[in-house]
Amino acid sequence: STSEELVAYYKDKGYADLKKDVADAIVSELEPVQNKVNEILKDKKALEEIYKLGAEKASYVSMKTLRKMQKKIGFIPR
Repeated sequence: STSEELVAYYKDKGYADLKKDVADAIVSELEPVQNKVNEILKDKKALEEIYKLGAEKASYVSMKTLRKMQKKIGFIPR
């Protein structure tokens, strides 16, 4: 719908009608996303794998950063 069509449609309606229709449209658009989130949250094994991979990546990045910092300040770990 164009904005002109929407203005004409809601011209004789109340603000509550507009609010309800906007809320319904938002819920309708977000429903597939919410369904996917719920599906992912139910798969505990997949979540644990994601957590594990995230922790491994974070550890790698932090060690790389630590080594850079140590090199810059002249500290050489044994």
